[in-house]
Amino acid sequence: MKLQSVLWAVLTLCLASVSFGQTISSTLKGTVQDSTGAVVPNASCKLTNSATGSALTVASAQDGAFQFLDILAGTYTLTVSAPGFKNFDKVGIEILSSEFHSAGNIVLQVGQSSESITVIEAGTPLQTSSGERSDTVTGRELNDIAVKGRDFMSYLSILPGIVDTASETRDAMQRNATNGIQINGSRATSTLLMLDGVPIIDAGNNGASQEPNMDSIAEVRVLTNSYQPEYGRNSGGAITVVSKSGSSRFRGSAYDYYRNEYRNPNI
Repeated sequence: MKLQSVLWAVLTLCLASVSFGQTISSTLKGTVQDSTGAVVPNASCKLTNSATGSALTVASAQDGAFQFLDILAGTYTLTVSAPGFKNFDKVGIEILSSEFHSAGNIVLQVGQSSESITVIEAGTPLQTSSGERSDTVTGRELNDIAVKGRDFMSYLSILPGIVDTASETRDAMQRNATNGIQINGSRATSTLLMLDGVPIIDAGNNGASQEPNMDSIAEVRVLTNSYQPEYGRNSGGAITVVSKSGSSRFRGSAYDYYRNEYRNPNI
């Protein structure tokens, strides 16, 4: 019994060391300034998830910088306030999984705290918060674009640097989902596939042990090169699947998916 307990303890420690190395959370950072360009320390920065209503609050440092860690993918509103300044609201902040998102310089205007300035964030053409090269397939694209076989891997071939040599055989969800996916010329067995930060690769042959259903996926993020060291299990790219989360509203859906070769046209 003592030997069995020791083996279980060793196994638990090994699994913990593997799981803590992966993440799907993101980081949002920025700097608070006044209209003259001087930094504003100790400003209250509140980040609210538009879907769930959950909020995080931090204070800007002495250099005016603030940072939110471990943020899940979603749409957020950033509210910054400080004594002697108008409140600043930045809405529509789209944060993807595994992303270093920059809020830029938040400029506060002198005024009463009862007044506020609202800014809608526009998409930035260039990601400058980290050196990674990545692409994302959003949940809206998964819902709106028809694909044969309900295999979300079929979408990856539309991203730069990705070749799918098994595209013609994707007639249904399959066990070896990463088969044929070559990122930047690497072998398919060099691709890491994760679900909510947990690797779902068969370590024996580097083949995917399962494939998530498309209806449960919120987004698919592909890290092609120069990504962070926590994604260094495989030598190729990293595919991170983020499952859908709940919101403050009750909702659901129902549909019927039917496919029959009898309806195929004659060739």
